[in-house]
Amino acid sequence: MSKNMRTISSLLRLEHIKIENYKGIDCLEIDFAQPQFEDSPDVTVIGSQNGLGKTSILECCALLAITITCHHNELIKFDRRHGSDLFKKGFSISGNFREEDLQFSRSLTFDPKDDNYFKITGKSSPKTIKKNNTNKESLHNFNKNIETILGQTSNQLSMEHFLFFNSYRKIQESSPELGMLVHKSYEPIFRNRMYETPISLFKIEILRSFMLDNPLLDQIDKQESHEVLKNLNDFLNQYAGVKIKKLVPHTNNTIDILLEHQKSKDIFSFDGLSSGQKEIISTFFLIWYSTRVKSKIILIDEPELHLNRDWQQTLVRDLVKNAPNNQYILATHSIEVAEAVEPYQRILLEKNSIK
Repeated sequence: MSKNMRTISSLLRLEHIKIENYKGIDCLEIDFAQPQFEDSPDVTVIGSQNGLGKTSILECCALLAITITCHHNELIKFDRRHGSDLFKKGFSISGNFREEDLQFSRSLTFDPKDDNYFKITGKSSPKTIKKNNTNKESLHNFNKNIETILGQTSNQLSMEHFLFFNSYRKIQESSPELGMLVHKSYEPIFRNRMYETPISLFKIEILRSFMLDNPLLDQIDKQESHEVLKNLNDFLNQYAGVKIKKLVPHTNNTIDILLEHQKSKDIFSFDGLSSGQKEIISTFFLIWYSTRVKSKIILIDEPELHLNRDWQQTLVRDLVKNAPNNQYILATHSIEVAEAVEPYQRILLEKNSIK
């Protein structure tokens, strides 16, 4: 259905992770199996009973992936307001990445006795970091990103090398402000850290693409907007039988998205879709959108969230079809999702596997 807009570059994957003293995990090592054939999907499905650490494993994968663009012996001050009391005892996460034919290791340790600093060590791939050039955005937002990783926000975390969907994600039933469409970094002035702005990043991308395609905004990425909007409407049509019809401004400086049913021609708000429709459309679109140029590691906790059994059965197939060059690591309770991959792509956690 979807076509990449440019050639995918820099295939990156997480090959191995070791977790020590993170939440309920004392010590755990995982090897993420390579695809057996060149055209096989790179998917790992982690399953278990409740409380055995599936979510913790994904959180550790995300925390480790944040460090890819950091230097050896980088120190990042931890703001305890962002992590509550979860990191009282300290922890260590280490692992190996591969980018094309290059392998490199990363390690993230946190010792609350060491003045609350995260310490990052290990070699970096020359493709991901330049000498004496720190990813300032990554460091500046490190504490804020922890909020998303720990499920304190309903939005996904989209970084240069990975995309993380926590199990608390939700398409909020509210409309973006105009400033959010013009400036991607825009946030309301009176935003309180403890109460997230109830706007889904997915909606902002919808509105921006629609306005650029018409065109109603003057920005440099206008040439891509038509392709982006086309793919978005493909997802909307496949899973809801609708397309974007028009935008409606409100007196409070917000803009609503109106959809048109392909058959009945009824017009209704985007928020009129079911939670399952919004979930699968937003997830597929955001993965395609953020990896259309460069492949990433995709981490999804409970990909079956809000989905019926039929959509659970086709979830993995459709993920790979729409964005085939990514590495997918999924944590699930769904038998349908687990059975959609080969046995070597499944990791089943048991009580005796978490030391």
